[in-house]
Amino acid sequence: MLNLVGVLPDSQECFRDERVEDSRLGEAAILSAITEKVRLRSTVFASELGVVAALFILVIIFTAIEPAFLSDRNIRAMLRVVSFIGIIAVGQVILLVAGEFDLSVGSVAGVGAVVTAQVMTSFDVLIIVSVVAGILTGALIGLVNELLSSRSGFRHSFKHSECSLLAKV
Repeated sequence: MLNLVGVLPDSQECFRDERVEDSRLGEAAILSAITEKVRLRSTVFASELGVVAALFILVIIFTAIEPAFLSDRNIRAMLRVVSFIGIIAVGQVILLVAGEFDLSVGSVAGVGAVVTAQVMTSFDVLIIVSVVAGILTGALIGLVNELLSSRSGFRHSFKHSECSLLAKV
């Protein structure tokens, strides 16, 4: 008998089938499941490795073209530019984990940035006041989207976010 203790939780219970009398067929099913799981993990790892390899190649090419590419100053500048997209991506990941999808995230962020700039220049207020105004604008648009989504009976908010995306354009 094959010993699979620790490989799968309660492996004998997971694959027990009353129709299969021969224990070797049960072992074959367990080995097949383990092999499939390992194959899936190696496939996912291979695709992630390809992205990392492409990134590494791009860094080498850009460093060869411009030696200052990996300087402290340039890395700080790149992180400063990408931070806006990173903040938006965190919000989108929360939606995806919850099983929702919102197309209007980028346009709502753009509207919030425009409101922030407009309040800052037109009303001559502190930066924190204008940032709060931009955040509140985005929150208000999100609240309207959610109220439309929850009241309409649609299971997912995709259609409402698509409509609000088009309304902002």
